[in-house]
Amino acid sequence: MTSKRKVIAGLKAALAACFLFGAYDLCAAQGDDRPSVAVYPTIVVDQSKDAVLKLNVDIQEVSRQLEEGLRASRRFKMFERSATVMESSVLREQDFATSSRALGDAAEFGKLNNVGLLVQPIITSYSIQGGSKEHPDFPGKFTSSYKTVLSITAKVLDTTSGEIKFQTTQAGDLSTSSGISDRRMGPPGREVWITLAKTASLNITNAVIGYIFPVLVIQVGAKEVFVNRGEGGGIMVGEVYEIFAAGKDMIDPVTKENLGSSETLLGRVKVERVNPRFSVLSIVGKLSEAPKIGDILRKPAK
Repeated sequence: MTSKRKVIAGLKAALAACFLFGAYDLCAAQGDDRPSVAVYPTIVVDQSKDAVLKLNVDIQEVSRQLEEGLRASRRFKMFERSATVMESSVLREQDFATSSRALGDAAEFGKLNNVGLLVQPIITSYSIQGGSKEHPDFPGKFTSSYKTVLSITAKVLDTTSGEIKFQTTQAGDLSTSSGISDRRMGPPGREVWITLAKTASLNITNAVIGYIFPVLVIQVGAKEVFVNRGEGGGIMVGEVYEIFAAGKDMIDPVTKENLGSSETLLGRVKVERVNPRFSVLSIVGKLSEAPKIGDILRKPAK
């Protein structure tokens, strides 16, 4: 492929991400073809506020982790966290999912700051199960066991249309236990919270990247495929993906909106090596047909 063709192909791929969210004008206006993103301050739903407040932790750790993950992917132009974002967050007292005013105000903020996508993390639940009890064989001695679960929903707003374009709920969970002790151990605290926030934020980052930038086959070998996701892109050695052949575009007959392409499941592949800019996956078992450039990879549904 000539240099000119490579440049054109690269531009088409980048612009496709902008068109996907209807944010082409915002991307082009900055002279940078990557979608521009701002992460809003994390909020907590009412039913989980008491449980989170008791921890005395900084819930904005979630927003920081999301920013770091999206920036590390090198696929977005990040709007740096600042007092402007904090002060402009219309989501503290309004429901991002249902309030048309909140959506409109958030979209207007994005337009004024040349931000195409806004990500709003919402802590939907935080629970601790288990406890500390006396050991049946050793009076006066105790054992402790806890399972802590943090669930976070992230909503992605397209500031051009003012619509929620993508939503995902991800969880982080951690089980902790102690041996025999002279005293009862209390429930997990700050350190476990930070671990769970990192886990859930990483899962959200991967979901957002996977939706906007699907993992695609870029080259095919005899028993392996090469994909356009490398270090920092959420892909790890040992992971198994399903591989799909993309078919024709499906157009809504009423709205004329492109709903995506039809897909055919070919089989599964496994990550063998992760390089800085791409990864190598081996074919697991037998595929229904030979893979080709442009095929899509997704993690199997749980």
